[in-house]
Amino acid sequence: MPMASPGSASGRYIVRANEPGQLAEFINEVNADPQMELLDTIGPPGQPHTVVVALSPETARALEQRFGTSKQLSI
Repeated sequence: MPMASPGSASGRYIVRANEPGQLAEFINEVNADPQMELLDTIGPPGQPHTVVVALSPETARALEQRFGTSKQLSI
């Protein structure tokens, strides 16, 4: 079931990395953005390859477009 934050609808999305360093950068971005919430990491301790984040559908679409050009992360 999608999570809801006050004032905005949000859902849960899986973000997967082709390279661990790229995911670490994305995790830093999520932690710095109050409109995104890191819910879980998947992978070996200290080396996750996948994260679950809560964010709005609009933000998910924007990330999908951004990731589509780099091919280093997918949502």
